[in-house]
Amino acid sequence: MKDIIDPIIKITYPLYCFTLDEPNVTIEGTAYDNVEIDSVRVQIDSDDWQTAAGEEIWSLDFILLSNHQNEIIARGYHTSGNEALDTVSVRVQ
Repeated sequence: MKDIIDPIIKITYPLYCFTLDEPNVTIEGTAYDNVEIDSVRVQIDSDDWQTAAGEEIWSLDFILLSNHQNEIIARGYHTSGNEALDTVSVRVQ
């Protein structure tokens, strides 16, 4: 039987509407699924998707953000192919 329950993904840093003093940031988060998380990918604005390190606790190190409003999207996939998204917007001063 195919698993139909989507995973849960959360960006834990930076927080939504956070203002950063530095453009370099490590994006961190968590992911949960009732079966197994396969991977987490992160996108900044419309750049290419990048694979984060880890699954249930994940991070993407030393990302250079632009000096404006940035949209960070995290997408969690589980082994049955279901996926979930979380999005935060942050500003760099």
